[in-house]
Amino acid sequence: MIEETIKEAIRIKKPVEFEYVRADKINGKRIGNPHCLFAHPGTKNTAVHIFQTAGVSDSDLSVGLPWRLFIVSFIENLKILEDAAAFSVAEGYNPDSPLYAESIAKV
Repeated sequence: MIEETIKEAIRIKKPVEFEYVRADKINGKRIGNPHCLFAHPGTKNTAVHIFQTAGVSDSDLSVGLPWRLFIVSFIENLKILEDAAAFSVAEGYNPDSPLYAESIAKV
């Protein structure tokens, strides 16, 4: 279900809101634009690369580009923000990145 929702958000280029529930991460809602769903080349975990625009983060979103990699199995309460404007491809996105060799969906 989570993967299907991410794939749809990528397809229609809509932001998502979710909680990332992992012991070593700050709890709370996160909002961002999913660009690629893929199998991580090292761990084989299904992951999503999101350009985070709001919400909690372990690092300052205003420093550098707010690209964040999330392991899908730790994502809960995911929803597409249907009323939000479609997002544009974010700065720094490289659809040909070796990280995305096993992509499932990407913009």
